[in-house]
Amino acid sequence: MASSLWKQIFDSFIAGWVWLLGWILGTPSTYAPSTIKYVQSASSALTGEELEAVKDSWALVKKDVKTHSINLFLHFFSLYPQYQSKFPAFRDVKKAELTTNRAFKAHAFTVATALSGFVDHLEDSEVLGELLFKTGVNHKGRGLGLNDFKNLNNAILDYFSIALGKLFTPVVMRGWTKTLNVVLGKVGEGLNSVED
Repeated sequence: MASSLWKQIFDSFIAGWVWLLGWILGTPSTYAPSTIKYVQSASSALTGEELEAVKDSWALVKKDVKTHSINLFLHFFSLYPQYQSKFPAFRDVKKAELTTNRAFKAHAFTVATALSGFVDHLEDSEVLGELLFKTGVNHKGRGLGLNDFKNLNNAILDYFSIALGKLFTPVVMRGWTKTLNVVLGKVGEGLNSVED
């Protein structure tokens, strides 16, 4: 029974990441829900300790979510500058001016607010498969592939390690890594399902 509850909680968290990725890279609204099937591998499930570590670490970030949302995107663009061009509203804005650009700040905050809602509501697992698959399907049409999502995952983990410092413990790292790997796997299925 407890194992089933943790799976539902984990599934809900993954659904949140899918939605977050959609906001970060922009998601069109069409997809084929009838093709979606979700099967979580046992090796990628979070332990109770890892789940708690993910929630607790997000709570620390959430205390100053506006600053962290901006810094996360700045970090993403510093590691992978090619992605700024994917955002028409601020593609031509100089990096030094991004923090004062309303569109950039609004987008970063929207993503963080959505992520916060997901972490706060981990019990809803019904839409996990659809959201993950949809994100992959929708982003293929934008010319994005699995490596683009790997880069985003790397930036998120790296940012959390910087922002949390000593609080980014091995358990926190494992929890976020497992979470992002599950997202990557299902998003990859959506990316591979799109016919060119």
